[in-house]
Amino acid sequence: MFASNRAALRYYFEAAPDSGELSFPDLLRRADQGDSRALKALTGMAHYLGRGMRMIVAGLAPERIVVVGDLTRSWSHFGPVIEGEIRAQTLRGGRPPRLIPARDDGMARLRGTIALVLQEDFGINREIPA
Repeated sequence: MFASNRAALRYYFEAAPDSGELSFPDLLRRADQGDSRALKALTGMAHYLGRGMRMIVAGLAPERIVVVGDLTRSWSHFGPVIEGEIRAQTLRGGRPPRLIPARDDGMARLRGTIALVLQEDFGINREIPA
């Protein structure tokens, strides 16, 4: 609701209601071109994404989190925002997890799904090669 592609578009349209049709890749492109409203919308989304990841970190204490999705195309802009949100809640002396942006070639989600099925249904606990 707050950290999705749809939410980022909503944030953008709230700031620019007369923007016409716009897709999430269009919003990323506008941010890459320096559109301040697009940057603000995506930064807001990144803050919420980082806040959501805090719960995962607090509950599961992962060493790594692989981030998959369109936002990873602009990781240099938004990765530090997400990482900052996670670090803000890391206990003193604790190590925040390493965030790894998956350059989504359309297969990253499938690989993650396959790994879950192998682990859950077959008890296999190995990494799926890229």
